[in-house]
Amino acid sequence: MSSAEPADVTAVEAPLSSTGGLPVRVLAVVSVGHLLTVLAVTVVNTATATLGDTLHASLLEVQWIVTAYLLAVTATLPVSSWASHRFGARRVWVASLVAFAVGSALCGFANSPLTLIACRVLQGIGAGMVLPVGQTLVVRNSRPRHLARALSIVALVNVTGPALGPVIGGLLVGLVSWRWIFLGLVVPALAVAYASARALPHDRPEGLDLPPLDVRGLLLLAPGAAVLTAALATIAAKGTIALGDGVLLLVGTALVAAFVAHALPRGAAALVDLELMRGAAFRSGAILAGIFGALMFGALFVLPLYWELARGYPPLHAGLLLLPQGVGAVVTLMAVSHRGEQIPTGLLVCGGLLVCAAGTAPFVFFADSPTPVLEVALLARGLGLSGVLIPTLAATYRDIPASAMPSASALVNVALRFGGSAGTALLAAILQQRLGPFADWIQDGAPAGSGGVPSQVTDAFAVTFAITLAVTLVALVPARRLATRRR
Repeated sequence: MSSAEPADVTAVEAPLSSTGGLPVRVLAVVSVGHLLTVLAVTVVNTATATLGDTLHASLLEVQWIVTAYLLAVTATLPVSSWASHRFGARRVWVASLVAFAVGSALCGFANSPLTLIACRVLQGIGAGMVLPVGQTLVVRNSRPRHLARALSIVALVNVTGPALGPVIGGLLVGLVSWRWIFLGLVVPALAVAYASARALPHDRPEGLDLPPLDVRGLLLLAPGAAVLTAALATIAAKGTIALGDGVLLLVGTALVAAFVAHALPRGAAALVDLELMRGAAFRSGAILAGIFGALMFGALFVLPLYWELARGYPPLHAGLLLLPQGVGAVVTLMAVSHRGEQIPTGLLVCGGLLVCAAGTAPFVFFADSPTPVLEVALLARGLGLSGVLIPTLAATYRDIPASAMPSASALVNVALRFGGSAGTALLAAILQQRLGPFADWIQDGAPAGSGGVPSQVTDAFAVTFAITLAVTLVALVPARRLATRRR
C-alpha cells in the first residue's frame, strides 16, 4: 500500500525478462513477497477468538499479536532506504525475506501470548524491509514508460492482501490449526528468497559514502510509538487513567516529542524528514494515510470478531464473509487505474470516504440485519477504501521532488502503519471495555451465537463500528484539502 520511490527511476537497468517492457521475474518475486508480508497483518484476525482460548489471553493481549507486527514494520520502514544503499537492495530484500520466514516459523511454535508477540516483532522487522525495498527493485528494473503499470500491479497486491488475510486465516483455523496461519508463510517466503537470489540483478552498495544512520532518531521513534500505543490502548480498555497508565502516556508522548525536536533541524538527514510536513498537500495526504491505516487494519480486527461472537459463525465461515470487501477493493482499484485521472483527486477521495461510511453505517444502526445485507455493506466498504488510498498517494507525492521521494515514501508508510497499529489497539481496547464480562468469551472459547446474543454484545460492537464511522467522516476534513486539479 505504499508508494514507490521515483527517485530511483534514474537508475533503471535493463529488465531481466520482460513482456511489453515489464520486468516479469522481478514483478513476480516482489509481488509474492509483498503479498506474504501484507497477509501476515490480517491473517491473524479470524483466529482472535481461537488464540484467546488456546493461549488463555484477553482481547487486549491478543490485539498485541497484530499491533506488535505493525509497530515493528513501522520502526523498520525508515531504515530500509539507508540499508538498501549501504548493503544493496538485492541483499537486503533476500535477507528480509529470510528474517520474515524465521519469525513466521517461531510464531507457529509459540506457546504463550508473550512469546507469540515477541516472535511477531521479528516477523515484522523482516516485513518492514520487504515492503519498500521491493518497490525500489521494481522501479530500478522497469523502463520509465512502463513504470506506472508495474507499480499498479504491486498496488493491487497491497490493497487486496489485507482484505484476503482474514479469509485465508479462517480457512486455516477452520480446517487445520491456528499455528498454520504462521507456518504456512515459511516455505513460500523461503522460496521467494531463493528465487530472488537467482532472478534479481546484483546492485552495487554505496558503502561508506553514505551518511550515517540516524540511530538516535530510531531509538526515540520506535519505543515512543510502542509506548504511546500501549498507553492509549490500556486507558481505552479501562475507561479511566490510572497512575501507571498516565506515566506510560507521558513517557510515550515525551519520546515522540523528543524525536520531533531531534528530526526537524536535521531535515533529510533524520530518520524521517519531518520538513516535508510543511507542504499542505503532503501533510493532508500523510494524515489521510494514517487514518486509512486505522480504518482498514482496525476494522479488519473487529469484523471477524463480530461475525464470530455477535453472529455465531465459526472462523472458517467468518473469514469467507469478509471476501466481499476484498472484491470491492479490487473493483475500485481497476477503475481508478483506468479512469481515475479524469476525476479531480479531492472528489475521488471524498467520494471514497462517503462510500466507505455508507458501508460501515449498517453495522452501527442495523447490526441485526440479514447477513446478505451486511455482505453488500462490506462490498461498499471495500469499494470506498480502495478509492481513497491510490488517489491520496498520487496527490501526496505530486509536488515532491525526486530527491526527496525516498524520505516522503518512508514518512507516508510510517503514518500508514502507525495508524493501523494505533487503530487496532484502540478499537480492541474499546471493544473489551464495552463487552465487560462477556469479553471472557474470547478467553474461554464460548461461542456467543450458541445461546443467543446478549444485547450488551451487540451494543459493544455497534459502539466500536460507530467510532470507525466517525473517524471515516472526520477524514473528510484533510481529504477536502487535497488539490482538486486533475492528476
